This record gives sequence, C-alpha cells and structure tokens, in this order.
Amino acid sequence: MALSVHVALACGLLPSVFPGFLNAGEFAKVQQERAAEREANLETQILQLVERKCVSSGEVRASYTRTLQKLRVEYIKVTGRDYPLPSCEGFGVPNG
Repeated sequence: MALSVHVALACGLLPSVFPGFLNAGEFAKVQQERAAEREANLETQILQLVERKCVSSGEVRASYTRTLQKLRVEYIKVTGRDYPLPSCEGFGVPNG
C-alpha cells in the first residue's frame, strides 16, 4: 500500500496532494531558462568590469583583469563560446 501511494504521488496522479516531480521536458526547460539568466548576468558583470577597468590603473586594473578572466571562463562554461570584450573607446575612454 505504501509503495502504491508513493508511486502515485511521485507520478503526479494525486495532484491535489502532490503535483509530482518535473518530467524530463520540464527539467530541460528549467535548465535552459537558468542558463539564459546566468548568461545575461555574466554579460552584465563583464561589461561593468570592462568599464571599471578602462578608468582604472595599477593594481586595481590588474585586479579587474583577473576577475574578468574568471568571468570569461565561466561564460564559456555556460554558453560554449567566448565573450568578445568591447574596447575602452566603446565606453568613451580613449586608449583605456
């Protein structure tokens, strides 16, 4: 009896009690949505760091460079491609 109830719950056969677990299609959709959110977040972080790097110098600039590299590696893991960094001129900073 307990096994029957467990299977019924897990399969979503008693939605008023428990809606069941995600099926493979729903799980894939959630994964894609999370990856898209993470990609957008990484792009924002990268652009903000490039802009800060462009107006900085010395050790601060080196620190931004290291952090940018880590974010780019993570971006590659999430998307499978590299993120093309904009030039400082794109932020209105000549020869940054």
